Amino acid sequence: MLDETVSTKYSMWCIVALVWIVTTAAGCAERESESTGSSMRRSENTTYGTAKSSATRRNGSVESAGTTLSAPKNSAGCEASTSAPGIHYLSLAHGGWERKYVMTVPESATRQSLAHPMLIALHGFGGSGTGMRSMIGHDNGLEDGRVVLYPDGAGFTNSTRGWNSGHPQCCGTALDNNVDDVAFLRALVDAVAQETCVDLNRVYATGFSNGGDMAQRLACDASNVVAAVTSVAGRFDYHSSACPGKRPVPAVLYRGQLDRTVPYEGNFLGLATLKTMSAIEGFERIARNHGCRGNPSNTPSAEDTDCLRFDDCDAGFEITLCTIAGAGHCWPGIGYCSRTRERDAAAFSASDHMQIFFARHALSP
Repeated sequence: MLDETVSTKYSMWCIVALVWIVTTAAGCAERESESTGSSMRRSENTTYGTAKSSATRRNGSVESAGTTLSAPKNSAGCEASTSAPGIHYLSLAHGGWERKYVMTVPESATRQSLAHPMLIALHGFGGSGTGMRSMIGHDNGLEDGRVVLYPDGAGFTNSTRGWNSGHPQCCGTALDNNVDDVAFLRALVDAVAQETCVDLNRVYATGFSNGGDMAQRLACDASNVVAAVTSVAGRFDYHSSACPGKRPVPAVLYRGQLDRTVPYEGNFLGLATLKTMSAIEGFERIARNHGCRGNPSNTPSAEDTDCLRFDDCDAGFEITLCTIAGAGHCWPGIGYCSRTRERDAAAFSASDHMQIFFARHALSP
């Protein structure tokens, strides 16, 4: 009888122990999954809001992915910031134009004197700042821990709004009126920095199509403002110049092989009779004009994407071309393509990829 009682109790304890082990293991797996997901989208625990970065603070500098970056350069807005967290619809008068823009300020801006990186996101021809945010700005991590600006290009109507990106035939009102968009974007950064706490060593630019062209122009003509740029579905004609006497600005170029508006293989643009070089030709020309040596290396990317990078270049320059096999004139990673029926390659996210890239670059003191 005693043996049976002991045996019964022993069996019950075994069952309890087994349940505890299974429950604990499941809980650990669940927490690991949540942690992995949050690191892809949120940046509250990442130094200076650089999403998807393992950046840490050491001796006044930021170290990210093995690269030591310069310390933050606080803007005037860090002394008495008047920009509350949230979405702001604003405008700036410049060069005879009233330019609207959307500004998003992260929740972490409530922490006094915390300088945030700034990202300028430029829409394509015929677009708008609000449209650009609707396309790329929602739940993709770009607004996490960053002050993001979505400005409007110059235009009398929506269909003619664009950027004077330096191409002699593109685009619309900005080209026809020789709008100085470089000066406008410089002024916009200055105006926002006066009222918002931003890190002036970490100002970045990205753009789609004509906006991608403009981001590349900033790499040449505002190299003392932007630390790095990315271009999605844009041409390489302007940035392929040597930009003599300017600081080389690292860049990532994203191109879809199915793009019929800015054809990957070059030839004429789908929306107008504008000649453009092929993606490979433009990529290699930019690399050679910035003193890159050897052959590009293949960097890890998604299954349907091939990213080539030159990083043995003069003055710390680097240039990457990511070719997305299934994408057309699209922002890779979003669920649709504006104005086209071309398929978007969902396996590769340009937004996620560029966040890692931006986290590795800052202006030097």
